[in-house]
Parts: sequence; C-alpha cells; structure tokens
Amino acid sequence: MLNIRMLKAFSGDSFIISYNNGDGRNTNILIDGGIARTYRTLKKEIKDIEKRNEVIDLLILTHTDSDHIGGILKYFQDEDMNHHLIRKVLFNSASSLSKYFNTDIIKSRELTLSPLNSECSYREGKSLEDYLKKNNIWNDEIIKFKDKFLLSGAKLTILSPTIDTLKELNKNWELEENSDTECGGNNNDYNYTLEDLFKKTFCEDRSLANKSSIAFLFEYSDKNILMLGDAHALIIANSLKSMGYSTKNKLKLDCVKLSHHGSKFNTSEELLSILDCSRYLISTNKSNRPHKETLAKIINSQQRVSFYYNYEHPGLFNTEEKTFYNLYEYVTSNIALEE
Repeated sequence: MLNIRMLKAFSGDSFIISYNNGDGRNTNILIDGGIARTYRTLKKEIKDIEKRNEVIDLLILTHTDSDHIGGILKYFQDEDMNHHLIRKVLFNSASSLSKYFNTDIIKSRELTLSPLNSECSYREGKSLEDYLKKNNIWNDEIIKFKDKFLLSGAKLTILSPTIDTLKELNKNWELEENSDTECGGNNNDYNYTLEDLFKKTFCEDRSLANKSSIAFLFEYSDKNILMLGDAHALIIANSLKSMGYSTKNKLKLDCVKLSHHGSKFNTSEELLSILDCSRYLISTNKSNRPHKETLAKIINSQQRVSFYYNYEHPGLFNTEEKTFYNLYEYVTSNIALEE
C-alpha cells in the first residue's frame, strides 16, 4: 500500500508519501512543510510517525520559498521535538550553490534558526544548513536534473532544476515572499466556460525561485507519481522528453501533484500532452482556488479526470461541465494507491 497525505498547509505545500518496504514499517518521505502556520499540523504528523516507531526517511525541500519551508524551520526551532527522526535531507541551499559554482558564500542567504521560546537559546547552530551538516543528514551537494536516489525499493528521478537554472539562481538569489500572487484563480477566471479556457494561450511562470524548484518522478513497485513542487512546465516537459517520453510514448502516472497550487502559469498543454494520468493533486487554501484555466487544460488532455484537494473548494465546475466532461472532484487529505 502506498499513501499520499496532503496536509492542510494554508497557502503552502506539504506532502507525506508513505509505503511499506516489507520489514513491517513504513518508509516516509516528507516533501516541504508549508508556511509557518502549517507547523501545528506538521507537528502532529511527525509525532504520529514517532509513535509508530517510524522515522522520516527523507525530507525534500523543493525550494526555499516561505510557503514551502516555513513549517520546516519551525520544526527545527522547536527544541521539544525529536529532530533525529529525519534521516536524510535534499535541498539546494545558497551555500551549496556557492560551493558548487565556486563563488563567495553570502551568509545572509542562509536559513536562520532561532528558538521558538525566547527564554531558550538555540544550541545547535545559527542556520539550518549548520544544523543539518552537524547532524550528518545533509551532504551539501546540489540536487539537479538526472540525479537519482534509491530509498527502500523506490526510485526518485530529479526532473528539475537544471544546472543552468541553478547557475542563474546562484547569481540572482531570489526568495518569493508571497507565492500566492500568481497562483490563485480569481473570480474572472471562473466566469469563463471550459470551452473558452481551452483556447487560452499558455504563459510561463517568470519566478526564478519557482524555476529552481525540485521536481521528481517517484517510482515504487508499479506506481508512478509526479511531484512538481512549483517547477516550470517547460523544464519538466524538456526533462521528460530527454528521457524518451512524447505524445506517442506518454509517461503513465498514478497521480500528479500540480505545480504551484494549480497556477495557470505552471501547467502547459505541451507538458500535459506527454502525460497519461487521470488523478491530479492540488494544494491550495480555502480562500485561493486553483486557476480554472489549469483545470480546463487538464480536462482537455485526458478522457477522465479526478481532482484531489486538501481543502474543500465548492463550485469549481457546474453540473453540466461535470457530466459532459466526465470529471470528478474530491476533497481528501489521504490518497491510497493499492498494490
């Protein structure tokens, strides 16, 4: 059994992939930690993992935008938590980029840690990077396209970012303070019919932070999952094409975690044309809906579609659209993929 939990991360992203590796316990992969407010939910999930005598075998920080890393920083700032549950971390820090490209390290770019309780002093280090290195759970290497990682019978293939993107990020370090600005569907978007939105021309996300997001293909047993973080559609499409996928040889997937909360700037017709998938996961809060244009592109590319959310979003489609296009909506925090 393979399970994907979509945490209620407010305007952020936080996912846990769990699967049984045959020795009686689950392997757990945590992808991002949402905004700082997400930590209340994340803390409960981590404590539940500890109660089951399990660990977080892998933590992936797709990029260092506040809506992806805020809850993780809170976790490492909480001295009451068992930080040794995390066994390995993947992320591209400013210092790892500087080291790889042999440029000066700018300490102000590192992710600072401070105690949650002002009466306590944080003993383990001034930055997240210091802490992870001290505890030997991060090797300071960059994560890039074509990298592969094996974990308890599963394989993770990195699709984004590319070396060129990381080089650009190292020169122009960017943190997106408000990732909601171009990801939520507005009222005008939902006033259009699906037929109108089918005709809309795709316009790519311009954020360098999102462009540098880690995205990967997760393969376990006969299950394939695409986790896209906030990655750019063109990069993912080009990566998959270089791996031999095309409109005639589509990548068959059990589900796709849509990039950037379902933003219309991060899901293109080109990318969808090389995917064969009927289930799409969308992480976005109650006040921000995914762009209907994104949903329309997906509906137009597949024969049958199910959308899964971590919050309820009523009224995304009218009854006629649901019936005619054979699409389904779900509100769930747990997706089970049977063996």
